Amino acid sequence: MQTFFSSKVLRLAAAGLLAVGLTGCVEVKTKATVAGDGSVEYATSYDFSKMMEMMKGMGGADPKTPKEMNCAEMQKELSSDITCKDLSPNKVELSGKLAKENANGVTVDGSTVKVDAVALFNEIAGKGGKAGPGNAPKALPNGPEAQQMKAMGMVMEMELKMPGSIKMVDGQSASGSDPIKLDLLGLPAGKTSYVVESSAFPIKLIAIGVGVLLVLIIGFVFMRRRSS
Repeated sequence: MQTFFSSKVLRLAAAGLLAVGLTGCVEVKTKATVAGDGSVEYATSYDFSKMMEMMKGMGGADPKTPKEMNCAEMQKELSSDITCKDLSPNKVELSGKLAKENANGVTVDGSTVKVDAVALFNEIAGKGGKAGPGNAPKALPNGPEAQQMKAMGMVMEMELKMPGSIKMVDGQSASGSDPIKLDLLGLPAGKTSYVVESSAFPIKLIAIGVGVLLVLIIGFVFMRRRSS
């Protein structure tokens, strides 16, 4: 969990909480829409209400810990390209867009788009850097560790919208275009990736095909008129 909770947003929330194990009370739910060019628009809700309520009941909280998690607190740590919205006390939504070169876990090959949901979730929810030497995406908690986190109240979910039709989900054939809903704490023990693949017939090719067809039809009509 060190990689995930080293993010700017969750580092702020986790101040003074790691020692008492209350980071498991955070609910993180993200909606990500992947475009055909590999860019990603996202909106992620962070619900700290259970965690903060437990802190109040314990008393003696670290004085550095905020009394309430809201955008006013988080804006101190957020970059200017992220929009923060207060949903309710101790619950916020962060939204933004990842350019294709910064969309970790997303690869585009012609009309085929593949997304490693684990890597993309880490990128969005943890705001980690682009994968590279010494900064590769690490596995989210799974197996017994994930079950323990769930029992503490932690939630890590992703609703993933892919361009075109979904063809493969985690190596298995699939079909459809509705968003894929993933429970990232439900992955098998030791699993470090969860790949979703979709395919969309390129719009440019459709436009070119329609253009060529119109030219042929016009040419055919013109030749018929000349010969009559």
